[in-house]
Amino acid sequence: MGFYQNFSPTKYLLSFLATIVSLFFFYNKLSFSPSNLVLCFLYFILFLPSATLFASDTITGEFYIRWLSIFFFIFFIFSFPLKLIFSNENFKFNINRIPIFLLYFVLLSIFVIYFFIFGSDINFNLLSLASDEVYAKRSDVTNTKQNLGIFNYVLSNIQTIILPLLLALAIIRKDILFLLSVILLYIFIFLVTSYKSIIFAPFLIIASFLTIFNNKDDKKFAVNFAFYFLLFMVVSFVIDFFLDFKALNFILVRRIVFLPTLLSSFYFDFFQSSGFTNFTDLPLMNYFTHNSFDYKTPQMIGGYYFNRPDMNANANFIADAYSKFGILSVLLYSLILRVICLIMDCFSYEKSSFILFAIFIIPIFSITNSSLTASLLTHGLFLSILLSSILIEENYL
Repeated sequence: MGFYQNFSPTKYLLSFLATIVSLFFFYNKLSFSPSNLVLCFLYFILFLPSATLFASDTITGEFYIRWLSIFFFIFFIFSFPLKLIFSNENFKFNINRIPIFLLYFVLLSIFVIYFFIFGSDINFNLLSLASDEVYAKRSDVTNTKQNLGIFNYVLSNIQTIILPLLLALAIIRKDILFLLSVILLYIFIFLVTSYKSIIFAPFLIIASFLTIFNNKDDKKFAVNFAFYFLLFMVVSFVIDFFLDFKALNFILVRRIVFLPTLLSSFYFDFFQSSGFTNFTDLPLMNYFTHNSFDYKTPQMIGGYYFNRPDMNANANFIADAYSKFGILSVLLYSLILRVICLIMDCFSYEKSSFILFAIFIIPIFSITNSSLTASLLTHGLFLSILLSSILIEENYL
């Protein structure tokens, strides 16, 4: 991707100043809340990497200016201390009162569902993560899921919401046997589906509990998030350099941190010159607007920029919004995201930060890699909001 060959000290200085100025919007955004978690992911996965890409001349100056303008608008609308108040007194579900046999029943039910859909053909070579077998297996899984219809959404929500919730319950209950059972189920699901997010999710949740939430002080959540995120980046480069182990850099750092912004620049370049989709990728909108494209957006980007028409080059909610109607749709989707964050915060007041983190972490992270619609439906954001409205954590009387 040419990070160092075309490094420009002038561009680095400009991007560094933009990064410093952006910190002004975070002076009162330190404690944990779903909206602050959204800001952390947007800042560290989409905003900061753009500075590196700009300094290395990987993205154009025109795109970087647009990108900065969009993010300053997002930071600006999130800086207002807005608050929705809604009290759910009629239906509450105390997670501390869930019987352990019921948790095991849910765990067994999930295993049975995946066993009957994907079988028991386990290939431990998939644990190499970067082998060709991973992508071959994923192609087979994709074909299987296409025949599931609406049940495909059920599977996605199990992976992104139900399993993290079970894992969080095992951790706060300090139930080692149940914790191991959940982790083994994660491994089984990965071995029959090959989706890397399945294998990394439990380690992310466990590590976050041990580092950020274990002291039960979430007042400095954003600071701790930044510290451990940057520490992970440094460790991944050290391991890559000294041990020649490229999995962390190639699979995680490159794919999670740098690729979303690079793909966004491709989206902006493509639709700026070719016209927009005019929202026709949304349900029923094709009856009201016209779309001149014959293929889905991720496939068009994959074919045009990577010469791989079979590649689904999914970007983030900003790039997806831009493909619809340019900057105006980006501003609209940013406002919609702000409203969604207000709702998430409304249902999260005075509740367990770690439980909320567990059920929100994957859906919120998906915003940096998927459209807002996909995050709500496919990646479980809608279900996580629903659960946050009814789940409470209280000790036994």
